[in-house]
Amino acid sequence: MKFSKKAVNEVGVGIIIMALLLFLGGVFSESSSSSNGGNNFESDDENILWKLENTNLGRQVKETESFPNIELGSKEKVDIVYIGNSFRLNANMFAKNIYEFDLSFKDPEDVSSILIYFNIDRVRGENPIIVKYNGKQVMKTLAKSSDLPLSIPVKISNPENFTSMKVSFEIEKPAFYNLFNWNKIDFSGFKVAQVSEDTSNRNREFNFQIENDEFLENVYVDLLIDCDTIREVSEAIKVTVNGYIILNNNPNCISSNSKLTGNIPLNILNEDKNEIIFATEGFYNVGYGINKVYFNDKKNYKFNLNNFNGVGDVIMYGDFDKSVIDIKINNQKITLVRNEIKSILNYLRIGTNEIKIMNDKIEFKELVIENDRWNYYE
Repeated sequence: MKFSKKAVNEVGVGIIIMALLLFLGGVFSESSSSSNGGNNFESDDENILWKLENTNLGRQVKETESFPNIELGSKEKVDIVYIGNSFRLNANMFAKNIYEFDLSFKDPEDVSSILIYFNIDRVRGENPIIVKYNGKQVMKTLAKSSDLPLSIPVKISNPENFTSMKVSFEIEKPAFYNLFNWNKIDFSGFKVAQVSEDTSNRNREFNFQIENDEFLENVYVDLLIDCDTIREVSEAIKVTVNGYIILNNNPNCISSNSKLTGNIPLNILNEDKNEIIFATEGFYNVGYGINKVYFNDKKNYKFNLNNFNGVGDVIMYGDFDKSVIDIKINNQKITLVRNEIKSILNYLRIGTNEIKIMNDKIEFKELVIENDRWNYYE
């Protein structure tokens, strides 16, 4: 198919006109959109004259910072310090033999006793076994299974110079008139353990922070004690904060758990770092928490308005946990509904403006006074 030269020219002109119209339409559309957008209300910090955020008015609010459980106090520790070979002891009125060995300790200053384990086979006789250390008799026993392991108290008077102690086993020698009392005892599985106090957790030190807040009313520490770990006597737990004793009490362990509470005076607290120390002569598993109690009874607030230049209107709105609240602005009472936008321009003056919240026990997510340049809410 062939087109005439005139038809081709008309088509070209039509395409150019259509493109021009599309271009101009986009420009007008963008210009119109920009013009309309200028009238949209957008709240920003420049328009806000006064704001109250996340405030509990007239209510106590408690914040608790909980910490992981700690081991507090001296804990008994058992360590094997000697393993011996099997041996036999003999004793009669004519002769006897001795099993002897040297015993050294880890951290001798902490050792309170030794435990001696063995299996015993009394082949003959019924005389008791005598245990000595450093040549001094410390025990005489028949070493029945109910007596094992043998527990022998140890007190090392000069631990810094201690190297070892000599321990010996022998059978008590029969009396001279007991001619036919021959004793034979076989020992196996022989080992010795030291019992010591692990004192590394007798004092536990930690740090906590308290932010400077005018509404901080009270700070206290709660201790939850696991009474199942108490051995015999519930020793006192002492708690100090920044060097001041706030608690020194014995847990009342009549159930599986016991609770102690100590108040921390606000005047001993630092704004940055505070040191808390737990100490005891016993042993406990303890969980603790630092509790901060806030109380805000501040109902009066102020803000300044230098002039009314550029002010279209001044509005108040808020989000709170009551449906309606009463407020006085410069001693003039208004009622504000939650999420309502209310003009308050007629209540304001140049200079200091006073706001008083009339309600008790109210939680504010926000309460805002704002310069409304566009009167958008009408």
